[in-house]
Amino acid sequence: MKYTRVILLLVISLNCFGQFNSEYQTGFNVRINPHSVMTSFAPAPPAKVSSIYIYEEWTRADVFLIDSTKLVDLSIKIDLKTNVIDIQYKNIVKILPFSKVLALVLKTGTGDNEEYINGSFLFGSQSVYKDQLFRVEYKGKVNLFCKIQATIIESSNDSQNPMLNLPKDENRVELKKKYIIVRGEDIVEVEGSKSKFRDDLTHVFGADAEPIVKKTNLKDENDLIVLVKGLASLN
Repeated sequence: MKYTRVILLLVISLNCFGQFNSEYQTGFNVRINPHSVMTSFAPAPPAKVSSIYIYEEWTRADVFLIDSTKLVDLSIKIDLKTNVIDIQYKNIVKILPFSKVLALVLKTGTGDNEEYINGSFLFGSQSVYKDQLFRVEYKGKVNLFCKIQATIIESSNDSQNPMLNLPKDENRVELKKKYIIVRGEDIVEVEGSKSKFRDDLTHVFGADAEPIVKKTNLKDENDLIVLVKGLASLN
């Protein structure tokens, strides 16, 4: 599956693929005091019900906006239900739509950074992944991206007879990962049967990719990282 991208989007994407810290920041207007930017963001609704976050706790992050502004060391949550970033600011919560975000670097409690990039700049502004955030799992000659998707599992006793007066179970949220392998303009989605995935991958990378795929557990992220490293070594 391929997407046609204009040169500008390709250049931005390559910057995102590359060094995401010092080199990536070149050309960004760093707002150490982001007051004027933050006041332009809408406040969160008074009662934000049943939001679905990647992490429930507030996490520090640097956020790169599409207008070349970088907001430093914010306290945020990534809301997958409404596609916004919640930002703690002066004892209130502001919301920043994904559509205004180029990328962000999340500083997790483990000390590792997680990098997220807007799908509009990875796959084109007309793609099905427009204004969705993708986590960078591996970057190099071949890249591995992950979209975290929220699935709501309905409670088991929703259809029970109400006359029984049993307590109703709460719906459960399950976070699932969708992986995408990217080399230049070539895109392979990790989905479907292994045979279909193998066919898609060999169509892009050639027959030499087949023995590498054979060893890969498509549900294991570490295996997928090994896979993209092996694909990068192919001529």
